[in-house]
Amino acid sequence: MYKLKSLSYVLIPSILVLLASLLINTDTLAQQYPPGNYKESCTDLLKVGHMLEAKCRKEDGTLQSTVLFYGRCNGPIHNNNGQLTCNQGGGNNSLPPGDYKNSCRDMNVNGDILQAQCQRRDGSWRFTSIDYDECYNDITNQNGRLVCGQRHHNNMLPRGSYKQTCQDFSINGDVLQAQCKKGNGELRWSSIDFGDCYGDIANRNGRLVCE
Repeated sequence: MYKLKSLSYVLIPSILVLLASLLINTDTLAQQYPPGNYKESCTDLLKVGHMLEAKCRKEDGTLQSTVLFYGRCNGPIHNNNGQLTCNQGGGNNSLPPGDYKNSCRDMNVNGDILQAQCQRRDGSWRFTSIDYDECYNDITNQNGRLVCGQRHHNNMLPRGSYKQTCQDFSINGDVLQAQCKKGNGELRWSSIDFGDCYGDIANRNGRLVCE
């Protein structure tokens, strides 16, 4: 009996010290990453300076590698369908100009990359991003996709028969972008630099070409 009591006096303090050490290490690990509920659905976290890397779970259950420069985050970080996101700057005023703000949500800027969830025509939402560094016109949402440039009426577009089978036109500099019908009737995004195109532009199986 004496030996059992002596053993308990030795083991109990040791166990308490071990538990305290584990709790301290867990708290330290949590504190070294920026705040946010992304930790609940992301793994393999790595923080280098103001860059946070992780593998985050998408809505379909798969993991996706993602990177966020969180130096300009003014709130917690979230996992947005496999993408690390946060609010940056002072709200919509810090975002690049464009009417996409009327039909997109969860918008944030990471360097020159604008990320958002934008609504399609059928009402569903799609995650999309755009590098707007060389975007000289306003950004718009075209069926759940962020694109640079404003929609143009047919009389403002370069000439060509593509207008009969394409839609959602936009122009950024000398680049024409549109959704064009393929031979099977499906729509496909296509673009063409028409600066050196001296003929008409046509749609060939969903692809804009210069004739």
